Amino acid sequence: MKKWIVLKRSLPWGLLALLAVSLIVSCGGSGASGASSGPASEKLAAAQELNLLIFDNRLYTLDPADTKMPFEWLVISHTIEGLFRTTVDEQGVQKHEPAGAESYTVSDDGMVYTFKLRDYNWEDGKPVTAQHYVDAIVRLLAPENAFDYVFQIFDVKNAEAFYKKEVTADKLGIKALDDKTLEITLGTFSPFFLDKLNLPPHFPVRLDVIGSNADQSWGSSVEKSLSSGPFKVSSWVKDNSITLVKNPAYWDAANVKLEKVHLQVVDEDSTRAQLFNNRQLDVVSGAADYYETWKKQADSGAIVLVEFYNGRLVRLDFPFNGGIAGLTDNKKIRQALSLSIDRQEAVDLAYNGRQVPAYGLLPKGLGFAGRPARDLVPEPLTGLAARYVNDTEALRALFLEGLKEEGYSGGLDSITLQVFTTDTLQPLKVLQEYLKQTWETRLGIHINIDIVADQGLAFTKLAGKQYDIALANNIGADYDDPLFWLSAWHSTGSANTYFGGYNSPEFDALVDSLNGVTDIQKRAETYIAAEKRLIAEDWQVAPIFYTQLDFFIQPYVQNLKFPALSPYDFTRAYILEH
Repeated sequence: MKKWIVLKRSLPWGLLALLAVSLIVSCGGSGASGASSGPASEKLAAAQELNLLIFDNRLYTLDPADTKMPFEWLVISHTIEGLFRTTVDEQGVQKHEPAGAESYTVSDDGMVYTFKLRDYNWEDGKPVTAQHYVDAIVRLLAPENAFDYVFQIFDVKNAEAFYKKEVTADKLGIKALDDKTLEITLGTFSPFFLDKLNLPPHFPVRLDVIGSNADQSWGSSVEKSLSSGPFKVSSWVKDNSITLVKNPAYWDAANVKLEKVHLQVVDEDSTRAQLFNNRQLDVVSGAADYYETWKKQADSGAIVLVEFYNGRLVRLDFPFNGGIAGLTDNKKIRQALSLSIDRQEAVDLAYNGRQVPAYGLLPKGLGFAGRPARDLVPEPLTGLAARYVNDTEALRALFLEGLKEEGYSGGLDSITLQVFTTDTLQPLKVLQEYLKQTWETRLGIHINIDIVADQGLAFTKLAGKQYDIALANNIGADYDDPLFWLSAWHSTGSANTYFGGYNSPEFDALVDSLNGVTDIQKRAETYIAAEKRLIAEDWQVAPIFYTQLDFFIQPYVQNLKFPALSPYDFTRAYILEH
């Protein structure tokens, strides 16, 4: 027997509790998703325009299959309607609302999902059909397209076999039973499958618009972009700004109040502060030099402050069997580099103590079994970090042992390592200089910092291991479970190439052993073992700090939300008269 589920309010998701760390801002508003207006006492501004920042990364593509960055996902999730929409409720709990799907069924064994699509259209008036979802998955899986997010859909029956060209597309477990009925059959039970479907690479596409995949202009062209969501792209200046306008053809346009959303790149904290103080920006992240001033304004009620862990961390990746100097593929050298860092000192200097030192890989804000994962999985580096951090002699001895194992006869002063980073924000620049000074002082080596802002060149360098140490903060959880984080370093994962190319049969076996396992205790034990192997036995990753986000918001902005997978959700936001 199948269970029929009608999507009305919040959607129970997977087997685990939903994230409780994302927050909602609804200052005096109704806060109800889909509400057409706030209380009667509220008066809407004549100009329903929202001004937001693009921070931490740029936008490189509008092709949902090729997107990888949070702000790419933000644009896609507001312009293309997938089966569900990720948002948060009045209590700040993340939920998945009905969007392209009106209802769905799940077979008793959890292996077959059947979705009934609502009647909704693309902006050119053509209906969105189940075949558009099938086309998106087939295109994502086609090996010749080489999309990075292909691995996330391997739960579908024969998906990996199709990717490896072992079967044809008609053998895939995804079918359009009719224009409004989509059926997906899994090959491996996955408690997180619906979470994965909510990712932009699995959103519907129009092959008649895309044309040949060799023509990359579709993902970079405003003219060729086609909306089925609440907004559509109006203009896009690469590395500078993107403007979205309301899509009048959207099925729920009556409940979309904003007429225009302008997102812009502003790298300098001082410029951001000036724009925010002059109300030319409606939301700003709390730059270190301005945090205390804005916090006092928030305490007085002049502006609004929202703070939460975002399920990410800043870390160091080391190249596995590679690197410029060819030395950081040695385990003891990686260990010395990791344990040299005083993580509390680092966050005090770079962020005035407003981030949390990390002694594990699984970040704060990531959930497991209805609780924060970090509450259930102890941080494996805690004791080792305390033992080594101020022991320069022990750290240098460890590094020298690694050099000896590599057959290197020179002294510490003859070593130069290169740190690769794409980060240009001021706090991360401070962190880069802190790491350079720390390693040069405590280990007696030399450090060069290579800042690469161009995405194409950055991915080339990462894939080619053209670095010795990579400073990274480029991953957030796509579903709320430690398995996502650990899978990123599995040797067969497509992301693995950019995270150092780690290859450990023992680690892979631990991750593989979790397939289909629902027993909470067994999963927790496996997570503990896998995390320990990655960062405290093989020393392949060096966590530095868990990231906490703080947003200061103008008081006239209502119903702006902060889900885990996207920097903002403004689908039902609105502006009060001010």
